[in-house]
Amino acid sequence: MKKSRENDVDNLRRPRTECLISTGPSNQGDSPPFQWNVSLFIGWLFIAMILPGCGGGPRPVELTGIVTFQGKPVPHGFITFTPVKPEAGNVVRVVSRVQDGKYVAARGQGITGGQEYQVEVGGFPRAQKSEEDQVSPLFPVWSTSLMTPERGGDLNVDVKP
Repeated sequence: MKKSRENDVDNLRRPRTECLISTGPSNQGDSPPFQWNVSLFIGWLFIAMILPGCGGGPRPVELTGIVTFQGKPVPHGFITFTPVKPEAGNVVRVVSRVQDGKYVAARGQGITGGQEYQVEVGGFPRAQKSEEDQVSPLFPVWSTSLMTPERGGDLNVDVKP
């Protein structure tokens, strides 16, 4: 019994001369297996694609809301969002249509949560029927500064005269 323990200890102390996975060329001029190189490349590529999305930076959000003027929904119009402090690569201005008081600024349009935006609203009593149809605005283009919700969602706007 004592001999087998000594053999086990000797085996642990003895340096190994074989390697199951090659990590680089050996002295004999062998190169690592092709499959290992491809797996390593794909692994690094996957990490490189995932890491930029792991940061705590601003994330695009979807905003929805109701635009009101004098307590009533704006029948037709527009709402724009312009970042107060634009970051490199961000969309400069997002414009959404207001219909029956409601608007949607989709996630892909570039609005980020938790950011301050200059918001402009224009409203009309009805839609324009043709190029020649002149529709007077309900109010001059109105502007304010608002903070977008961190996770998006509802952001209602009440136009003040």
